[in-house]
Amino acid sequence: MIRPATRYACRAFCTLLLLLAFAQRARAAVISQASQFLNNAGTTLNFTEVVLAMNTSVTNQYAAYGVNFTSAYYSPATGYPNMGSANIGNFIQYVPYSPNFAIYFTQNQVAADFAMASQSGTATITALLNGTTVETFSAPSGQSATADIYGFTGITFNEIAVSMSSSDHALLLSQLQYNVVLPEPGLPCTVAFLLLLSIACTRVRLTQGIS
Repeated sequence: MIRPATRYACRAFCTLLLLLAFAQRARAAVISQASQFLNNAGTTLNFTEVVLAMNTSVTNQYAAYGVNFTSAYYSPATGYPNMGSANIGNFIQYVPYSPNFAIYFTQNQVAADFAMASQSGTATITALLNGTTVETFSAPSGQSATADIYGFTGITFNEIAVSMSSSDHALLLSQLQYNVVLPEPGLPCTVAFLLLLSIACTRVRLTQGIS
């Protein structure tokens, strides 16, 4: 027979796990139409690290930086907000776009973002871990807004897939940031209060059970 004191201790432990799970989920977020990049990025790839000829297919040329691509082409286009002098896109000029544009990280990530430009349309951005969707969202995209930064934070993933719904389905991407060091999470005040209350109640019940 389970003593009341043991039962109350188990309840308190389960409550603690639920609170920690809630706090972890609260930190997860998509980055949509932001105007500032993530802080604490260990790597920023602006595609000048390896200069390629225009329209070169981009696959593993940046593997030394921990990232590979599919359906990507080198494009030294300029003039877009938050984007540098070199970009990659999912198209070659005057050639139909290539679907299945994706970024593959050689190590798991907890956050990443990038600047993106396109014809006026809607981008669908998906974070995956070993091929399984972790998070996905859709957001407006264009080529003149300064709020053109997209990505994820607070989840674990090793791939980002991007598709564009617009007149030509084309996109340009630059300033890819990853290897982000997130700050150590702190429990929200409410969660911390509930945790302390749960511990206090457990001690009272244990005392009652012993006596």
